[in-house]
Amino acid sequence: MKNARLWAPLQTIGSATAVVALSFGCLLAQSADAQGTAKPFLKDQYYLGSGNTPPTLEEFAVDPMAYLRSEAAYVALRQRFADTLGKASLSESEFLDLFKNGRVRDTTPCRGSINTDGILPSESIVSNTRNCYTDEMLIELLVGTRWVMVASQGCYNSSRHVAPSKPKEKEKVCRWVHFSDGHAQGTHVHADGTVHQNCCCSQHAFSTPGYTGFVPNTLKSKGGYQVCN
Repeated sequence: MKNARLWAPLQTIGSATAVVALSFGCLLAQSADAQGTAKPFLKDQYYLGSGNTPPTLEEFAVDPMAYLRSEAAYVALRQRFADTLGKASLSESEFLDLFKNGRVRDTTPCRGSINTDGILPSESIVSNTRNCYTDEMLIELLVGTRWVMVASQGCYNSSRHVAPSKPKEKEKVCRWVHFSDGHAQGTHVHADGTVHQNCCCSQHAFSTPGYTGFVPNTLKSKGGYQVCN
């Protein structure tokens, strides 16, 4: 069973426009000057977020505009493919050839969250991060030997993976351990020997021998060492 998805309207606070994402589907954070409600690139009757069935890649490649909401959505989708290929743009024939040549697939399930675009009534493109739909697949493009996500099969919006957040490094806790602390096992002290050269003649060199000692933990001293873990 597919859950219905809604799109988020703008909310204005004072003189600034605040954008709030309130849906479970292709919900988008609006730009500061955006007016209206963002929509998926697919027409509503093909939108997975509304419980409908999106076109297959084969069906889409026959006539993209039969399924897409507007020419602006089509241009934005082609540009996502072009950017992924490192090209300035793609013509319609170049775009469709990717589908015909087996360089586009939708066999990878959407997991977790993705960043997906959408289109406003003004035909501006906006984007936001959202959770994956139930049964949603990723549309991927073969670039060299790698499959790269370019869109969502659920709404045919140009899309991207969400970069994982870096785990916070655990802060170390340090404590000072005195030599006389019962938890200390004593401290080894070692100094290497040193050879001292006479400034005038090297044959008068002399050396200070090294030594190794041990300070037991029973020593009543204010000295100690720091332990961090």
